Amino acid sequence: MPKFNGVDITVGGRAFVIPPPSLRTMKQYRAPAAALMHKLATDPAAFTPADGEQLDDLMVDGAYEIVLRNYPELTRAEFEELFDMPAVNAVLAASSGKGGGGPGNDEASQSTSSIGTPSQPVSAISQAGDGQT
Repeated sequence: MPKFNGVDITVGGRAFVIPPPSLRTMKQYRAPAAALMHKLATDPAAFTPADGEQLDDLMVDGAYEIVLRNYPELTRAEFEELFDMPAVNAVLAASSGKGGGGPGNDEASQSTSSIGTPSQPVSAISQAGDGQT
């Protein structure tokens, strides 16, 4: 049973409950990642390959620390073998409250990250009779 509530995702056939990040993790990674993303958004020509590697490292390190909150037995080597960048992005999205019931809402259903065709709304209204009133 995971220690913290979160959003369910499946990676490599294994289910994980992804909690929100700890305050320590947020403080450690938010500012450097935001600075690099700001640089990329405002001056893409100045964004170097080293900046890209640093941003990837920040994302992977942060995602690993988030997963560790509920899975402290998961080694860094296992994490790096099991998780790819789409899975890291899913961890970061899930930990930010995108999907599921959100923080503190134990009774809400939780989403499972998946890829597929979105549902299309279908109208339940149909005309009866000849349409004259």
